[in-house]
Amino acid sequence: MKAYINAHGIISPQHTFDGAFFENGPEEYNQPQMHCIEPDYKEFINPAKLRRMSRILKMGLGAASLCVQRGTQPDAIILGTGFGCLADLEKFQYAMKAENEQLLSPTPFVNSSHNMISSQIAIALGCNGYNMTHFHAALSFENTVQDAMMLIAEDEVQNVLVGGIDEITEQLFSITDKLNIWRKDNYNNMNLFNGTHRGTLMGEGAAFFILGSKPTDGHSAQIIGTHTFIDSNTDIIGEATDFLATLNLTLADIDTMILGRNGDAENDCVYDALENCTQANIVHYKHLCGEYRTSSAFAMWLGANILQRQQIPQCTIKRQSRKNSYSNILIYNHLNSTEHAFTVLSK
Repeated sequence: MKAYINAHGIISPQHTFDGAFFENGPEEYNQPQMHCIEPDYKEFINPAKLRRMSRILKMGLGAASLCVQRGTQPDAIILGTGFGCLADLEKFQYAMKAENEQLLSPTPFVNSSHNMISSQIAIALGCNGYNMTHFHAALSFENTVQDAMMLIAEDEVQNVLVGGIDEITEQLFSITDKLNIWRKDNYNNMNLFNGTHRGTLMGEGAAFFILGSKPTDGHSAQIIGTHTFIDSNTDIIGEATDFLATLNLTLADIDTMILGRNGDAENDCVYDALENCTQANIVHYKHLCGEYRTSSAFAMWLGANILQRQQIPQCTIKRQSRKNSYSNILIYNHLNSTEHAFTVLSK
């Protein structure tokens, strides 16, 4: 079971929307939140409709529209999100309090649902096929990819638009900050992995991909497998080895690993065993996009570009031992040492 990445579109805290990231390098932040650098949405969305859209909906429609422009019209749309339209949900809660739970407008409630983004993308693209939203915390995006790959394997569709999207809100930051998830100091994202610290930087983003049953001229990589599991006391090397065996690969076949280190000492130690058991190139990405539930979509975008360009951006490299060519990339991310996800990209 595999699928080809035939197009991608992404909005992130870096200049990824127009591809300037690879020419100009990373954007530097000195704050605990990394907000997206957003394009002029008027190029993709009707201005009359634009003013009534929430920010996350603009991000989703913008990234999805760019992806489809570079690819083809999808037969299905599948989205992954950790918190969905959180800002709209907060507005609905405020409205309930202000109106004493009476005479509420239905609009804030409708806009607050998790599947609002995928449904609006379907309306904008005129896609009447399969439409699904997965919200499974840190496994949301990987489950989205698995769903799409199963549809393709069963010949239900030829092209699927898949995406991962989450947004920053002040209320979410305030609540989670009480759990000591975010940095209290040492905010510089380009020094995120220097020293031993508690906490990381909050991020957001919208990344979309056209997954196809066949490669096109613009395809960048193929997804040959994903694997998710929930276990707080697992043997990561054993899990990775067993998963790769189902793909007829070994750890020695992996020339590059993209790991979800986020600068938090307790979080990052989980990656040590896997990193130290091979001589693969080690790549980081969360200093570019921050930590959020669907950040692995950014990692997939990065991996697809590495395979297509046959070049690893210098700002992402922790260790580079193989420089000749890049063929197999293993993406590994976890949340709270409990929710784990592997994805393998191949040239």
